[in-house]
Amino acid sequence: MAAYADSTYYTTTYGGTAVPSGSQAAALQRASELIDTATFGRIQDVGLTGLTTNQQALVQKACCVMADDVYTGGFLQPGVVLAAGFSLGDLEIQKSADVKVIDGIPVSQRGVNLLNQTG
Repeated sequence: MAAYADSTYYTTTYGGTAVPSGSQAAALQRASELIDTATFGRIQDVGLTGLTTNQQALVQKACCVMADDVYTGGFLQPGVVLAAGFSLGDLEIQKSADVKVIDGIPVSQRGVNLLNQTG
């Protein structure tokens, strides 16, 4: 499966700078996999070209946002996941309210909101 956005889109259209060029393809691919998980494969079923122009733009932007999240969070390799929270004695840590966990990977609410706009 091809990623929903490529490196050219990431740097030129989205204006991304968080992911170095050598890691962009992998981060965008991982982000696309997260999008498929979040959308239950519905976009994958119809393909990006099966969406309206507006939906395509939203998915591509969400892919870039999530690629930033994947890379900056250190979740580029499959199998690396984040616990939603933990406690140790009197210390308790929970995930932030503006973070959504998809398939064990924390992504910003911004990326999820872009996907929600696609219907």
